[in-house]
Amino acid sequence: MSSNHHTKQSPSHLDECPTCRRRAARMEQSVVKQVPKRRPTTKKPNPVKLKKTTFTSKPVGEFPSLKSGFIISHIHALSKDHAYVWHYSEKNILVVNTTGGVEQTLKLDTNSAVIDIGVSPRSGNIWYACGDGAVVEMMKNKTCLTRFNLGFEPRCLCLSSKNQVLVGLECNMLVLSIGGHIVTDLQKINPDVDLVEFCPSKIAQCPYTDFFCACDFFHHYFVLLDPSLKIIWWFRGSTVTDARGVVKDTGYSSPDLFWPHTAAFEKDGTIIVGNKDDNNALIAIGRDGHVLQVISREEDEPYALCLHKDGNLWVGLDTRLVKVYQLSGKQVTLRQPLTL
Repeated sequence: MSSNHHTKQSPSHLDECPTCRRRAARMEQSVVKQVPKRRPTTKKPNPVKLKKTTFTSKPVGEFPSLKSGFIISHIHALSKDHAYVWHYSEKNILVVNTTGGVEQTLKLDTNSAVIDIGVSPRSGNIWYACGDGAVVEMMKNKTCLTRFNLGFEPRCLCLSSKNQVLVGLECNMLVLSIGGHIVTDLQKINPDVDLVEFCPSKIAQCPYTDFFCACDFFHHYFVLLDPSLKIIWWFRGSTVTDARGVVKDTGYSSPDLFWPHTAAFEKDGTIIVGNKDDNNALIAIGRDGHVLQVISREEDEPYALCLHKDGNLWVGLDTRLVKVYQLSGKQVTLRQPLTL
C-alpha cells in the first residue's frame, strides 16, 4: 500500500494524523538519545562582596625640618607624635614632634658622608652607612660603634626584624649579620632574574608581614620581596610584572614614568609609595599590585615616608618640609585574594 505521508508535515497535519505523530515522536526520541547527559556541576559559591573602605587623610602638622640640608631622606616614627627626621648626608638626626618642635639632636660620629640610616626593629638603635663603607650602630648611651666595613660605598641600608642588616648596591642586595657576614645574596635567591638594571635607592620592611620593598628611583619601579628575598613582583606604575613575567594592569595611570623614592606599609600589607610624576601623588597599593587609592598630592617630591601603627603618616618632602597626616578609616581591603 502506498503512503501519502511526507517527511515534513505542517503542524495542523501532525495534529490530525496518528502515523505522523508516531514518526515525529520516534525522531524526537532518537535525537534525545544522541545528546550526552549533563554531568552534575558543583555550584560555585557567590563571591563575598567586601565593602571597600578608603583612607581619609586629615592633616595633623606641617613644619620645616632643618634650616640647612638638602633632602629629607629618612623618617622613623618613634610614637604617634614623635619621629626621627634625617637629611641626606647630614650628621645630625632630629627627634621632632607633630608641631615641628625639635626635642633632641643626635650626632652621628663619622668623618665620612652618611649615605643612609636605619632603625633596628628589635633594639631601637640607629644604624648608619657611610661613604667609606663603614656600618655603624649608635647605642642607647649615644656611643657610636663601627660594626663592620663593607669595602664599598652602599646605596641604602635597612635593619630587618631578624636583627640583620640589608645593604643595597648596584645590581644586587645583600643581607648581612650584625658582624658583617653575608647571610643572603639577592642574585643567588633569584638566579633567573636579570638584575642589570637594579639599583635600589631605599629598602623598607613591613613590620607586620616582614615583606620587603626596594625602590629603584632611577629605573622607575619598586620590587616587592618575601622575607627570604624571593622577588614577588615589579611595580612600574600602570603595570605590575610577577616573577613568571606575567604583566597585569594596576588600574593606575601615571602621566609619565613612575618615580618612587621610598615606601611605607599598612597593617594588612598595603604599600604606600610616592610618585613624582603624578603631581607627587601618594598612592596606596594592595599586595596583589593593584592601586587602591590616591591618598594625596603634594607640592613637592615625597622622599621619606613612615606610617605609625596608630595611623599617623609622616611625609618628608624635597623642600625640607615635613607633613603629618592622620589616615582614618579601616584598613583598605584587597581587590582580590593574595596568591603568592
